[in-house]
Amino acid sequence: MANIDGQPTFVISCVNQGRTPAKIVGGHFAHCYIDLPDNLPVPISYSGPIFLPDPTFIANGDSFRIHPGFKPDFMLERDKKQVSVGFVAEFLIFYGRIIYEDVFSLPDGSKSTHETRWCFAYRSGEENPFSACGPSGYTGHT
Repeated sequence: MANIDGQPTFVISCVNQGRTPAKIVGGHFAHCYIDLPDNLPVPISYSGPIFLPDPTFIANGDSFRIHPGFKPDFMLERDKKQVSVGFVAEFLIFYGRIIYEDVFSLPDGSKSTHETRWCFAYRSGEENPFSACGPSGYTGHT
């Protein structure tokens, strides 16, 4: 988190916790406002592609940041949602996914493609402003 112009800027960082190196092949990041996190629509609509890291090869234990960062408080002001989110009439939700392949091929020569998904609700002014949430399709990995 960086603090620019008095408002914190957050960046999502991804870490390869798998046993093998991965090649990042895509990903998405989005946000929405909703009455309850469990009411997020299924199937998921991923609309905002991420900038792929350079390099796209990520070894076990290596990490990369999803750029650009985001400013939730600025977004609340811009969208005129401070009151409804402040009174918990709505939630500001950030969700996304990373799509990656194992670097090593399967015995038939094909690559194994995987996905890691995340979903967080934002609460302005909290010590820990993000909490994991959402239906099972919004979180987890394959």
